[in-house]
Amino acid sequence: MATPMVAGVAALMRGANPALGSTAIARILKATARRGGGWTSALGWGVVDARAAVDTARRVDLRAPSATFGTTPGDVRTPTVELSWRGTDRSPAPLVPSGLRTVELWRSVDGGRFALVERGRRGATVEVPRGTVRYVLRAVDRAGNRARLATKRALVLTRR
Repeated sequence: MATPMVAGVAALMRGANPALGSTAIARILKATARRGGGWTSALGWGVVDARAAVDTARRVDLRAPSATFGTTPGDVRTPTVELSWRGTDRSPAPLVPSGLRTVELWRSVDGGRFALVERGRRGATVEVPRGTVRYVLRAVDRAGNRARLATKRALVLTRR
């Protein structure tokens, strides 16, 4: 009798959070089941709690946050510049986002490899080496999701 109920609750969980895989669904079902004192042959992990399982599924954040620059100076004549940015961690209803932890600022000079320069939620004053400098952002949320380095949306500064 329990199999159709568990399958129905799993479907509700997947409906609430389509990104959940079968392993995560099984883990949530076990964690939210009302216990009968541990695993038993009669109750398994306990009695399925649909409300708790679906609510927990809504709170599993698997989406990466995003970040955008607020200031966009082009030609730079000083060794430092103030950059601002904004990070957001949004999820469609009924999902609950975990919230933004930080935004990382990465820099590449004259086509070299990107290196982490700064972390912060709103902006920073950074050194601008001579040459063509590309800055990109990577947002990180409280669930540990990280956006990819958006190198095609780089802020390009030139210091002569």
